[in-house]
Amino acid sequence: MKSGGGLKRFKRLTTTARFVTWINILSTTVFCAFLIVLIVRPFSDNLQMWYEDNMATVAMGVGIAAVNQVVFFVISGFINLLWMSRALKNARDMSSAVRTHSFEFVSSFFIPILSLYRPFYIMQAINRASQAGELELGAPLILWWWICNLGAGVLALALVGLVTLGADGMSATYSLMTVAYMGTLLPMLLASIFFTKVMGHICRLQLATDTEIVEQF
Repeated sequence: MKSGGGLKRFKRLTTTARFVTWINILSTTVFCAFLIVLIVRPFSDNLQMWYEDNMATVAMGVGIAAVNQVVFFVISGFINLLWMSRALKNARDMSSAVRTHSFEFVSSFFIPILSLYRPFYIMQAINRASQAGELELGAPLILWWWICNLGAGVLALALVGLVTLGADGMSATYSLMTVAYMGTLLPMLLASIFFTKVMGHICRLQLATDTEIVEQF
């Protein structure tokens, strides 16, 4: 396993990826709160009047929150894929049993059928290789991360199907699509939270190969 600057850069990448993921979680939560308020509208009479008089401003605020959420989602996804590629490279240096290359790992997230299981198995292989023969730790974190990932995808498809079948008119379609989107947020947020834990766990294991940079992470 290569040590020194490479592992220090990996530690910085892990810190950055976890930070951006938490920002993405926060921005998604804020956007979800906006949607809940707009759907439920738990307003007093005065607030209801203000809302009706300032619908353009409210719509602009929702639009800004939506753009912010999409931007951080894309940035977080890119950095997380970069982190996965680096973690896989480190695992290949640590164990000859890991033969997967970064392109195969990253592309497996976007290939139908393969995306249902391949990333999970590769992440498990990274976890095993990073422990250098010790008791297998971190497997439950990776399992829960993947269950939440799959849950979000399956739930999204199911809800979109229900919207397509049950919507009557553009207004109803918009409302149902909003509810469907919000329904996928919980497993998405849980998957993101679990993945921050996975990143920290694997980074600690790989840093442990160089005693000069081992510290509480």
